[in-house]
Amino acid sequence: MRILILGGTLFLGRHLTEECLKRGYHVTLFHRGKHPAPSEWPVEIIHGDRREGLSPLSGQKWDHVIDTSGYLPDDILRAAAFLKGQTDHYTFISSISVYEDFSKTHLTEEAHLLRLDNPEETDINAHYGALKAACETVVRERFPQSLIVRPGLIAGPFDSSDRFTYWPVKLFTREKVLAPGEPDQPVQFIDVRDLSCWILDNAVVQTCGTYNLTGPREPMTMREMLLRLEKMPEIKGKAVFAPEAFLKKMKVNPWTDLPLWISEEMGIPGHNTVHIGKALDKGLETRSLEETAGDILEWYHNKGCPGLAWGLSEKREKEVIDLWERQ
Repeated sequence: MRILILGGTLFLGRHLTEECLKRGYHVTLFHRGKHPAPSEWPVEIIHGDRREGLSPLSGQKWDHVIDTSGYLPDDILRAAAFLKGQTDHYTFISSISVYEDFSKTHLTEEAHLLRLDNPEETDINAHYGALKAACETVVRERFPQSLIVRPGLIAGPFDSSDRFTYWPVKLFTREKVLAPGEPDQPVQFIDVRDLSCWILDNAVVQTCGTYNLTGPREPMTMREMLLRLEKMPEIKGKAVFAPEAFLKKMKVNPWTDLPLWISEEMGIPGHNTVHIGKALDKGLETRSLEETAGDILEWYHNKGCPGLAWGLSEKREKEVIDLWERQ
């Protein structure tokens, strides 16, 4: 089995590559070389920038292409120009951010998508979801045999965003951890390794169509997640829940200061209730919260316990907790 991964050395791409190697697949990685692949990987590496063309890939054929690095419609058009006759199946990694209206809950794959006002738009930060939706359109047009994957928040070792990592690490390193005041708010995330396995399981049998990929299998609240983390033997911290009104007064922001927290004021309850029944029917398996968190903590230790890239600073968190406990 020959697999081409566009990307493949950071987070999802890294785990996809490792899962391919476990299965004995021949892997080709096409990337810019800014983040070198581990030297022990027995993979073919082709360096190049997809926005300057994919001509270095000419003349080869792959059973499957997995695109982890397409953000602009032109990215897909360039890929199609070189790869349409060189693969039998194309998997595109999109995002649940494509959905237009998260005020609705339990969104399925048929929900309305964001649209670009300007078809020439290239600002990925400002229009991430709409650009991913536009990419999906090009994928369907150019690759009839295609699988479009819409992940939610992805968790696991090697996640540089620290959005999920924040919680197990905080609870491991702090005695008291500030938590959002709507503890029964649902949370969703998927372990990167479960996502990788599902993608490969379905790519190799040439599954086509569009699928939401998040988890866990059974609904989980913020309260349940944090209480289960607290019970892990390596965890010594406790969550301190403060009401949303107090957090707003203290200028503690949802998502950026306290990851996974979607405040009521944001009006997007559907963001953490995305429907995954279609993916479950195609074999999605999700490992336990405890396994994901434990592996994250092991990885965190192995890289020297650096500071977190996301969330409140320890100083600011302590200030807010102290003020709340004096109420």
